[in-house]
Amino acid sequence: MTRILEGTGAEIAELLTQSFSGQKLRVYVDDDAAVASVPTPPGTIQDQAHLEELLLEGYKGHTHSVTDDIWDQLHARIEQRAAKQQP
Repeated sequence: MTRILEGTGAEIAELLTQSFSGQKLRVYVDDDAAVASVPTPPGTIQDQAHLEELLLEGYKGHTHSVTDDIWDQLHARIEQRAAKQQP
């Protein structure tokens, strides 16, 4: 279920505390300035460069190198999966 909550940060925090305590929530913020000041939670992929950095880090210790062809194949697989998930 999707709900749109509008109000000040304090009002929204109070509402979330009262109504959704203990529940896992996903929050969308429609304010670039506000989003810029929020720290990124650990484990969050920030952008393509960060994703590639994480993937390369996961390949440490492997003896083969990641070529442009491998990246292209990976991007194609990701795009295919994303297309399947869209309604």
